Amino acid sequence: MDQAEQEPGERQATSVSAEDAAVPAVREAAVAYAVRPRPARTGPAPAAPPAPAVGDDLVLLEAAAEAGDGVAFLAAWRAIDWRTRSAEDFMRAVRWALAVGAHREARQLAVEGAQRHPDHAELRKAARVLDPPRVVRRTPPDPGIHADMAWLDAHWHEQRGRWVAIRNGEFLGAAKALDDLVAQIGDIKGVMLVPVA
Repeated sequence: MDQAEQEPGERQATSVSAEDAAVPAVREAAVAYAVRPRPARTGPAPAAPPAPAVGDDLVLLEAAAEAGDGVAFLAAWRAIDWRTRSAEDFMRAVRWALAVGAHREARQLAVEGAQRHPDHAELRKAARVLDPPRVVRRTPPDPGIHADMAWLDAHWHEQRGRWVAIRNGEFLGAAKALDDLVAQIGDIKGVMLVPVA
């Protein structure tokens, strides 16, 4: 039976992804959030930034973040053309992504924002802070190694065909075999043992 022959209540269901189904619900929630009545305040009202326009994609992003809805946040995040966004939009989105637990997206937003707005110090800092950790080992150079190499450069021709022991640029001994040299000098901690060809 084709669709024309089906009863109105028997139409075939089409498959819709969870992401596509979440977008209209997020839009409705964002509009409801943006136009909701605010409670009366007592005393002078603090200066508030202007509310974004109802059609603004960032409203959806903010609503999803405030609701703690990671799926809706990711759907709204993907729908935004970030090429045209200001540095402040990137920073707000980074904060919202962190609030909803979208750490990878927060890092991606911070890096892209810092690339598009290189003069924005806060975005550069966010990109640096959210950058994955790297193991860097820095040890101070050992001046003894430079002295050992200098001695070898000056005296290598005198010790050809032998093993040489040097520590901090000071000649300790030489022998035809490494075992003989180790037996001759004893403690080899911090000693450069090298064959001279």
